[in-house]
Amino acid sequence: MFSCWIALDDTVAGGGTMEMARGSHRWPTGGDQMGEFHAPEDYRATVTAAAGANSAELDIAPVEVPAGGGSFHHGWAWHGSGPNESDRHRRALVLHCASSEAQFDRTGFGEGNGPIYSRYARLADDEMDENHFPILWRRDGYRTPGI
Repeated sequence: MFSCWIALDDTVAGGGTMEMARGSHRWPTGGDQMGEFHAPEDYRATVTAAAGANSAELDIAPVEVPAGGGSFHHGWAWHGSGPNESDRHRRALVLHCASSEAQFDRTGFGEGNGPIYSRYARLADDEMDENHFPILWRRDGYRTPGI
């Protein structure tokens, strides 16, 4: 999966802007955030542990972009944001793109983003419903009608 994070307001370090751990996309283990994702007590706990497990120096970089600007990242690259401690808004629009062959993994529904996305799962199978996850492109040329 990859994401496009679009800032609706100018972002600054200390203002809750997204942060990335440099090099985390190359770590063989622990770049993911399967634990609590939204407002955990220590949002850097997973990346700190992952850096240690991979004998990597932790280097966190704030992603500062102007309103209307964006940042693309792969879902396995560590990313997060701390609290907005500024007097400015920190609003963003995030678009996630995954393979048209992606399916739900029900074992993760109780952790990370599972509670958010599990509400879109169908009862009968693990297919992702095109009403919620439209297909933008597939090798055979198919895309969800209306796109």
